[in-house]
Amino acid sequence: MKNTENDFINENYGLAISLARKFYSHGHNYDFEDIIQVALMSMLKAHRKHDPSRSVFSTFATFCIRNDLIKFVKKQNKSRDIGLSDLLGSFTTYNETSIEEVLPDNLDIQEQAIFYYKRSNYKDMEIRDILDMSKKDYKAKVRSFYNKLRVVNE
Repeated sequence: MKNTENDFINENYGLAISLARKFYSHGHNYDFEDIIQVALMSMLKAHRKHDPSRSVFSTFATFCIRNDLIKFVKKQNKSRDIGLSDLLGSFTTYNETSIEEVLPDNLDIQEQAIFYYKRSNYKDMEIRDILDMSKKDYKAKVRSFYNKLRVVNE
């Protein structure tokens, strides 16, 4: 980076940190350092694109940083959605015929259906539509399945 950009970052570090702190308190699917990095990179990008004749830098940077943080948080939350590997945990080394051996016997019909649809690479939304479940009920069933799987295989 140019020396002026280093100076600029040092002068406006507080703005980026204050916005990063607000976003970090809303979820913990990422490290605080990651949030800070996104905020600082966004501030640098805003510095390069800012037109002083149109707005004050802090206002422009706040919008830029906030938008980039929202994108980052959404991406992190989306990548943390429950997937088959989460459901099976460390049991991904089993071959397909022996997966049944690690499944709990006390699964209800919906939990069994969720497992088999997930194993067939259906998306969460498709499974919810097939089973006619709300997002909240679906996530509760997936958590219930995961907890039963964990208890049986400890």
